[in-house]
Amino acid sequence: MCTRYGEGEWYPTPEPDEVRALRAEFALDSDSLQRLIPGDPWVLGQRVWTRAEGGDWEGALLTSRDCGGAQPWWCSALEGLSLHGLGRYAEAEGAFEHALAEMDPEAALEWRVPERAVDPDAREILATMVTAADGFLDVVLDRMWSLADPCTWSTATTG
Repeated sequence: MCTRYGEGEWYPTPEPDEVRALRAEFALDSDSLQRLIPGDPWVLGQRVWTRAEGGDWEGALLTSRDCGGAQPWWCSALEGLSLHGLGRYAEAEGAFEHALAEMDPEAALEWRVPERAVDPDAREILATMVTAADGFLDVVLDRMWSLADPCTWSTATTG
């Protein structure tokens, strides 16, 4: 959310009761659907996201841990999302690291390269680096992600 361009103040409004009721109904329906197709990653993701979006981060965490045959990396990624929502950042980081370690290398690279979060020039540079085999991409990505975390700024800029 950007309010730097003169849009004025914005304050979230309470969610209507109808939306909360529909979300609760969808959560129950997706739980039933998961029982019919256990291990389906899309359904599992929807189950976690629906709870998270409604502010039920504990429910999202429990759902993410009820993996039901989905790929372990996906379950770890959903667990990381849930832990992050709960403010348990160190545990979330560990879950995300575990997810990346469990993925095949190409998928892990796709998750680490922030194509959508950078401007077109940076996107082009990253695309060029992805195809290079010099190992420099890992250094650049580590630096980018480190600079994206304000808690590491003092060590990232001096080290």
